Amino acid sequence: MKNFRQNIFNTEALVVRISNFGESDRLINLITPKNGLVRGIAKGAKKQNSRIGGHIDLLKFIKLSVKTNKSLCTFNQAETLNSFNGFKNNLSKMSRGIYMGEIAEKFSVEWGENKNLFNLLVQSLSLLEKTTDYELITRWYEIQLLRISGFAPELNICVESGKKIDPGNHLFSSDKGGIVDISSKPSDGNPLIPAPINTIKLLKFISNNQWNNVCKVKVDNKTLDNTKRILKDYIRYTLGNSPKSEYFMDEIIQKEKNRL
Repeated sequence: MKNFRQNIFNTEALVVRISNFGESDRLINLITPKNGLVRGIAKGAKKQNSRIGGHIDLLKFIKLSVKTNKSLCTFNQAETLNSFNGFKNNLSKMSRGIYMGEIAEKFSVEWGENKNLFNLLVQSLSLLEKTTDYELITRWYEIQLLRISGFAPELNICVESGKKIDPGNHLFSSDKGGIVDISSKPSDGNPLIPAPINTIKLLKFISNNQWNNVCKVKVDNKTLDNTKRILKDYIRYTLGNSPKSEYFMDEIIQKEKNRL
């Protein structure tokens, strides 16, 4: 919970949303390690001579001073720790980075400490900047974010029957949060997503391993596509709607495919 007695504090932060506020200010949403999601105003950030404006940009990793108020905070004295310059002039990386930031924001709690989520986001943006395996790093990030947020999909026990899942082709239920054995009859009419054996194996592997192991795995496009379908549907269900940046990301991906 927000502590108004700590009127001014310094924090590291990742900028996940920016919008204009009046003629010269910007409204900023930040993810921080100890204070979770923090919303506030960077006064004068739109002005050319602004000291803070150059540090307030989407997906910038910064350190800044925060002054708490009863409504919105105000941000001052910022410095840039990482601009993630590898995203510049690369819409593939930028669109995925924006998507990562948005879903991290949606899983964050305002003024709720979550160092693991913050560290995952900063680490994943750094990895995305360096890798060429955009799809796999995005899937790894999604399932790690779900795990950290307490929504890890159940991949070992049938969420319908409670029995252990044997190796094979099965189904995935977003509303029940996991794998449904192919032989089980769902108790409701909610849609199920095919979960082939290789997709289940990949979901388990990326859930249980760090990126330095995941990046060594060669995954065929069909398995990646199936994994994407499952995780995106599950995230939509968990959040209650589709992230806005998902459409932008998918549009860029489709343009990439059309050029091939």
